[in-house]
Order: sequence, then C-alpha cells, then structure tokens
Amino acid sequence: MKLLKPSGRDYFTFQYVLRNIYSLGGSNIEPGSFEMTLETTAPDDQPGQHGDSGYTYMNVFGLDVENEQGIAGADGLADKRRDTTFDLVNGLLKFPLDMPFPFAPPDSAWYLANAEKAYPQGGGYTFLWDGTRLKNDRTPEIYDPETIPSQYSQYAKFVLIPSHASASSSFNLGASNIEEGSESVVLDGRTLTRGVDYEIDYLFGEVTLKGEAAASLTADSNIQVNYQYAPFFGGGQSSLLGFNVAYDLGGDSKLSTTWLYESNAIVGHRAKLGEEPSRTLVGNLNLSHTLKSSLLTDIANAFTIGRRERESTLQFRGEAAVSVPDPNTKDKAYVEDFEGAESSDLISLSRLGWYQASRPVQGV
Repeated sequence: MKLLKPSGRDYFTFQYVLRNIYSLGGSNIEPGSFEMTLETTAPDDQPGQHGDSGYTYMNVFGLDVENEQGIAGADGLADKRRDTTFDLVNGLLKFPLDMPFPFAPPDSAWYLANAEKAYPQGGGYTFLWDGTRLKNDRTPEIYDPETIPSQYSQYAKFVLIPSHASASSSFNLGASNIEEGSESVVLDGRTLTRGVDYEIDYLFGEVTLKGEAAASLTADSNIQVNYQYAPFFGGGQSSLLGFNVAYDLGGDSKLSTTWLYESNAIVGHRAKLGEEPSRTLVGNLNLSHTLKSSLLTDIANAFTIGRRERESTLQFRGEAAVSVPDPNTKDKAYVEDFEGAESSDLISLSRLGWYQASRPVQGV
C-alpha cells in the first residue's frame, strides 16, 4: 500500500485537514487538576471577557455552558466532563465541526440575542455575525491554503491557556548510553524491579513503567531514577606528548634524552573515586663513550693464539631515569557526588510557551 499525495499544498486536499482539534499540551491529564481559559490576543484589560456582554469567551465558544454536576449554566470552569469536547486521555480540545453550533445552546440568552429564525419551516437558527465583536475575530487567513504555517501567528485572534498535571508511564532520562544495571527506580518510596515493574532502553535512556507500577501511577506520584552513564562525546580529554634528543659530544661520546608526558582529564569539577584526573612525566638520560686503547689490544693478544691487528675497544654506557606521577591533580576524590541522581525537564506553562490558536471558521 502506498500513500499518494501532491508534492505541494493542494487546495482540495487542504480542505480535508482537521482544524478543529487543538493540543492541550499533554496526555493522560488528571481531571481534577485541569483548568483552561480562552482569551483574545488583542490588548484588553479583560482578555477573557467578550466585551461588555457579560459573557466570557469560554461561554461564547461553548466550553463553559454547564456546572460540574452537568446542569446547564456557566460556572466559570471548563466543561471537562464532556469528553466529546475535552479528550483528556489524549490531551486534545475538539471543537464541533458545525461551529458555532452547538457551542452556545439554542435556548441560551447569548445565543438568542445573536440569532434569527432563518429557516421557519425547519425551526432552525442562523448566527448573526453583524453587531458582535466576533465578526472582527474571524481569521479565514489561517484556513487559506496560500497561507504558510509560519504566518499563522500573525492572524490568530485567540489563545488557549490550559494548566494541568498529567501522569505518563514513559519518560526520558535526558541522557543516553546508560550503564546497564546501574539504574535504580523508586516509585512513591517503593523500589521497582526491572522486567517486572519497568523496562529501560539503555541506549536512549527511555524508561517505561508496566504492570502494577503503571496502574498505580498518578499525577501526584513521585518517581526517582538513579543511574550512571557514559557520554558518547565530551568525555575527559587525554593527551600524550613525547620527544627524543641526541647530541654527539665529539669523538666517541654521545648524549641522548627521552621524555614522555601523559595527561588524563575528567568531565566536570568533581573527581569520582577511581576516575581521578592524572598526569605523569617520565624521562631518561643516556650517556655512552667508547674507549680505544693499544694496551687493551696487547692484553688481548697475550691470551690468544696469534696476533690481533684490530684495535680493541671498551664501551661505557650509563642511563638515569625519572618518573614524576600525579595520580590525582584535584587532590581529592568523591565516592559519590550525587550530581547525576536527578534529571529533570521543565515544561513551560507560560503564554509564550504555547502557540496561538483561533476558532474554526465555518462557511468563510
């Protein structure tokens, strides 16, 4: 099976894109912690109020039309009980496709003040944009195939501001190349067992809770993961330098020296026991001299049969070596520095951390 699509943005296929679904910034949202407001992006002392009508934009768009008991009447809170609109499991806000119906109930005062009986035979209503602030809040540009996504924020008239706590059974440690078996996972004070309560991807640092541990996870759960990892890049730098120098003293004498320098650094400022930064300097000095003497030749001839004409030599060699090790340049080591005991990611809930959005447009 092969999915065919045009190479560019096509007008006809663009019309089938769902534009009534917005992300709430998470999934498996705890209903008790969920709150949301809908505000205009225009400068306003009361960005959540629809002018002087006494209604909020949450009322206007049908997101606050009943109380927590399901009885008709706005209570200033998002109607999170309506799972057809608020999908807290998947973290989605789903506006009805026939916007603005049924956002404002047909019998509500706000709706009746802005509607007329356009279809007497069917008893239906049509929305009157003229005379309301919503007429100027329509943004057909973001539903135009010619508008590129980077321009959406220029036309958006509303922004969703949700806040919530959510529980996720999978999370990333923010580190990779975890040392196998080095981790310990504690959930609400209970140490979990790998393979039974959780699985871990050591290469990518992904932890997935399973079984009873996943079932007992809530938005208020406290989970701690201790682990060790070896970074792929950015480890301690090692250096090795060396040189050799020889000098001919003239005649039959020579002087040479060799020196080696090795340095091993660490990442960070605290040296763990067994991983201390070190440096070592090793060198030697060689001196050799060859002595030629006819006396030595005569002595050698006295103990041999026949006379040797080749001159005898006596060679002297001396060598001195030194090693200057420094096994810990920090002069201290830590059994555990606890710097890697916690890894956290911050998710911004400020307005600047969310994309501006707009209500879906029908018939524009």
